[in-house]
Amino acid sequence: MFKHAIRAVVLAAPTYVLAANADMTSITCQELFFNQPAKDKVAIVALNLQWFSGYYHHEAGRTSVDVEKQRKLGVALGQYCSQHRQAKVFDVYGRLFREIYQGKSL
Repeated sequence: MFKHAIRAVVLAAPTYVLAANADMTSITCQELFFNQPAKDKVAIVALNLQWFSGYYHHEAGRTSVDVEKQRKLGVALGQYCSQHRQAKVFDVYGRLFREIYQGKSL
């Protein structure tokens, strides 16, 4: 079962995430949300958003995830990215994380 789960993650991940020197800070909204094949889009977006969530939770010293705040963050990210396709997801996610989780408007 575990082997199948690993295979599913590897198959779903975009090539820029699997690259040895993947730079997660360079992924644009266009690349993440709009350039994915339709059949893989949900899995690819979810996998990448988990990475961003883990990164920013670690940076903030948080060990738990607030499901409602994550939902709110995901909606806000999708809305922002639909209007700013060349924005870097890393930066947008970080700003929204600080606003939603830490109450800091930037």
